[in-house]
Amino acid sequence: MYGAPHGHDHANPRSREHAHAHDHAHDHARDHTAHGPANERAQDHDHDTATPRRAGNGPGRLLLIPTPLQQPEESGTWLLEADRARVAALAHFYVETPKTARRWLGVLGLERPMQELSLHVLPDRAGKGKQAAPEARDPAQWLVPLLAGEDAGLLSDAGCPGVADPGGQLVAAAHAQGIEVIPLVGPSSLLLGLMASGLNGQRFAFQGYLPSQPEERGRAIVQLAQRSRNQRETQLLIETPYRNQAMAEALITHLPGDARLCIATDLTGPAQSVRTLPVSQWRKKLPELPPKRPAVFLFLA
Repeated sequence: MYGAPHGHDHANPRSREHAHAHDHAHDHARDHTAHGPANERAQDHDHDTATPRRAGNGPGRLLLIPTPLQQPEESGTWLLEADRARVAALAHFYVETPKTARRWLGVLGLERPMQELSLHVLPDRAGKGKQAAPEARDPAQWLVPLLAGEDAGLLSDAGCPGVADPGGQLVAAAHAQGIEVIPLVGPSSLLLGLMASGLNGQRFAFQGYLPSQPEERGRAIVQLAQRSRNQRETQLLIETPYRNQAMAEALITHLPGDARLCIATDLTGPAQSVRTLPVSQWRKKLPELPPKRPAVFLFLA
């Protein structure tokens, strides 16, 4: 999960859901085929946690597969070996963007050729296209492979699935059907930013995207600053990369001068930068953010 992925993540603009984490919180910090929604075939095989589960043994398991915050050409194999082996055995994947998913999967050394995989496009994207399958809007239809006993993986374009990511709807549908959900270890831009910020990591809230209109965005920042001050709560925000500069300047304009603002850009990437300063210091020299690199904004008023 970054906010607006860059080919990522954590980089293509996409509408996100808000999530909140409080005391001792965890992470807030990213083609259906013969079985359901708008689809597409590509590569891989049945999965299981250790042994691929076959039809007839009850529902399959849904593996949540984090992906790097950088593009495939910038990354090597990122999963723990035990997790990589689990993923390599899968035949079904739920994905945001098939092209991006194929590139990630190609790094993992899958057991099947790419053309034998089923890539099921998440309904959040499939439902927008003119040729999207009608069942793409019905969560129960996404789960056909899992209900038939096949294990499947959920892939974000970048970061953790289900966090600021359309995959959350699939996870909710899986729980509603009694399907086991297995999160795998991987990168989260939100937690990495929080770890490096020096702000309150005991109490924090992820707010996702703020309004894009300047006046609405300014009001939202003022309200969040008041909440942060009253509750001593770190606020985490993301933005589409090409709007990062506008977001930074809006935060610097509307936050109190004594608030601490962290701007974390290109986390785990070659241009990584994490800086936390009082807003009064940011005002002396405005940051210049790269327009094509993801960022996380954190503040404590």
